[in-house]
Amino acid sequence: MELDELKNRMATLEKVLDKSSSSAQINVKSETAQTKILKKYRDASVSAGVIAVMFAVWWILNVEPEAFPTYLKAFLVIYLSLSCLWYIFLYSRLKRVNVAQMVPSQLCKEVTSIKIMTITGEVVLCVGVMVFMSLFLINLLTVKPFAFWWCCATLVGAVVWGVWYIWPQYLKLFRDMSSVDE
Repeated sequence: MELDELKNRMATLEKVLDKSSSSAQINVKSETAQTKILKKYRDASVSAGVIAVMFAVWWILNVEPEAFPTYLKAFLVIYLSLSCLWYIFLYSRLKRVNVAQMVPSQLCKEVTSIKIMTITGEVVLCVGVMVFMSLFLINLLTVKPFAFWWCCATLVGAVVWGVWYIWPQYLKLFRDMSSVDE
């Protein structure tokens, strides 16, 4: 992006943020982006909840205790339950944002707040995954070395997919959600 283009965008943003009434029209893209982000939060919450229930059943039935010990199942059930609750919280917080009736400065503030909460939650959840994977992979290496290498390859693939595919989608949707027309 060139310097002149950046200056023009900053000037436009300042004009829009200075308006205190709803004279600036919110893009239709904003409402569509909000709907898509809500769907992502809902999908993440449902997925985490279903997988938490599945691992709770495995924990109760004590399935595969040598390769997947009880303490790892308990950790995973608690972790997935907390992530499910986190995405429910984000969903309810974003659902309360009324894109069509908010003043642009208030909309930008709300969207930025939710974006920061999303990033913070994702970082905390990633730390939980790293703790789980370190415990799980050490145990798996001693019990089933072939499965260890498959898990490592899958983990690397998931990280690459998340960084290059999922996060750019989130960032674009948040950017679209806070866009305004003059």
